[in-house]
Amino acid sequence: MDRRGHGWIEAEWNGRKGRTIEILWQGHRIWGVTAAIIANLAKRLEWPTA
Repeated sequence: MDRRGHGWIEAEWNGRKGRTIEILWQGHRIWGVTAAIIANLAKRLEWPTA
């Protein structure tokens, strides 16, 4: 859940350019929807609890 490994990448698919999130974790590259879910969870776990 260390957010230092999270970043944005630009990619081209079928002639269209876009941006997606990428997470580098233990030698693995996690990207797209899977990375977005993990990044969202990591962000929510940082929220202070009331």
